[in-house]
Amino acid sequence: MSWLQKSAVSWRVSVPVVFAAFFVSLLVSTLFVAWTNGRIMPGVTVTGQPIGGMMLPEAGRYLARYAEKAQHRKIMLSYPGKRVSVIPGAIGIQTDVRATLRRAYRVGRNGSFFERLAERWRVRKHGREIAPVFKNNQATLDTFFRYLEPGIAIEPIRSVVTLGADDQVTYTGSRVGRSIVRDALILQLQQAVYQTSIHEIAIPVKTEVPALTEAQIGAWQLDRILGSFTTHFNPTNVDRTHNLELALNAINNVLVYPGQKFSFNDRVGPRVPASGYKEAPVVFLGKLVPGVGGGVCQVSTTLYNAVLMGNLKVTRRINHSLPSAYVPMGQDATVSYGNIDFVFENNYPTPVLVVTRLIPPNLTVAVLGKKTNWETVALETNLLETYPFSTKEIPDPSLRSGERVKASPGVKGYKVELWRSIFYSDGTSKRQRENVSIYPAQPEEYKVGTKDGKVEKAANTVQ
Repeated sequence: MSWLQKSAVSWRVSVPVVFAAFFVSLLVSTLFVAWTNGRIMPGVTVTGQPIGGMMLPEAGRYLARYAEKAQHRKIMLSYPGKRVSVIPGAIGIQTDVRATLRRAYRVGRNGSFFERLAERWRVRKHGREIAPVFKNNQATLDTFFRYLEPGIAIEPIRSVVTLGADDQVTYTGSRVGRSIVRDALILQLQQAVYQTSIHEIAIPVKTEVPALTEAQIGAWQLDRILGSFTTHFNPTNVDRTHNLELALNAINNVLVYPGQKFSFNDRVGPRVPASGYKEAPVVFLGKLVPGVGGGVCQVSTTLYNAVLMGNLKVTRRINHSLPSAYVPMGQDATVSYGNIDFVFENNYPTPVLVVTRLIPPNLTVAVLGKKTNWETVALETNLLETYPFSTKEIPDPSLRSGERVKASPGVKGYKVELWRSIFYSDGTSKRQRENVSIYPAQPEEYKVGTKDGKVEKAANTVQ
C-alpha cells in the first residue's frame, strides 16, 4: 500500500473520531451549562466559603448565616490611652448578602457562549474568590463615631484677626486638631469581619491643620493693612444696621489665595429672611424702595474701595442706578444675589485676608497682606457728562381734573470715570482708569387729576 493510500485510510478513520470527540465535548458542555443554570459556578468562594455549585436560594441562606455569625465577633479598637471593644454588626457594619450573591452569580455569565463556557471551566479548575459587598447603616455608624471621638478627636481652632478702632491689627492663637479617619477605619472593620486573624485595629487618625495659624499670619504679613476704606451709616435705622452686620460677618476673616477670586455673592449668600436679613430701603430702577437685605450694597461698596486701595485686581463691578450717599460717584459697587456680583482677584504671590469692623456710625473693610513694590494708592473721580431730568405726568383719578401735585423730585444723571494711581517705591507711578459709571437721570414726577367734579357731585347726590 502506497503512502497516499495509507493517508487516505487514516483520514477516513480520524474524521469520525474527531466528530465523535467534538460531539461528546459539545454534549458535556451543554449538559454542564444546563446544570449550572440557576447555580453559582463551581469553584466560586466568598471570603473563603465555598458556595460554588449551590442553587441561588441555598447560597443566599448559607451566606446570610455566615455573615450574621461573622459580624458578631468582637474586635478591639485601640488608641494611646483608649481601648474600645466593638461588634461590627452592632455599630452598623452590614454585609449586603443580595448584592454579594449577585456578584458571585455573574461569574461565568458574561460574553458570548464560548467565552462564558471558557470562563466556567477556568473557575472550576482554578477557583474564583468574590469580595463581599457591604451596605452599612450610616446612622448607626455616625452614632458610634460620636461615642468614639471623645478623647481622640480635637477640633482645630484657627487664628481670628481683628482690626481695632485705631487700625491696630491683633489676632488670637490657633490650635492644631485631630480627627479619626472614618473611611479607613470602616474599611478595616469590614476586612476584620471575615479575617479571623484580625483581633485588634489601631484607630487611624489624621492631623487637622486650622485654616489660619500665627505662623502663617507672620509669613504672609496678614497683620499689615494693604488697603482699607470706611463709610458712614445711620445706626438708628435698626433693620438696615442689622443687615450691614450680617454681610460684614460673612466676609470677615476670609482668606483669598494667590490667583483665587473672591465673589461677594458666594460669600454672603442669598439675602432672604431665612438667612436673617430684614427689610430696608434698596435702590431699584432709580428709586429707593423697601427690599429684604437693604444696606448690603454698602458693604460691597466699602469692600470695593478697600480692594482698590490695596492695589488688588477687580474683575467684576457694576454701579447703582442712583449715586450713593456714602461714597463719591464711580466708587460704588451694587450687588444682587443671582444677578449682579462684585468680584476681585488676589494678584499677589501670597494670600490676603479680608477683615471688617463695625463701630457705629462707621463701617470699615480692610485687606491685609504683604506689599510688593508699591507704597500708596490714590483715587480720583472725573465728571464726564451731566444729563438733565425730564418731567413725567402720572394720571391720578383721586385728584380733581386740573389738579397737579408734585410726587417726586427730578434727579440729574451723570457719567463719571474713576482713576486709580499707584505710587511705587522707586518713585515712579502708574495711573489707570478703573471704570466708567453712568447714573441715568430720573424724571420729576407729577400726579395729574382726572376726576370729573360734576360726575362726582351727581354720585354724591344719589348716595
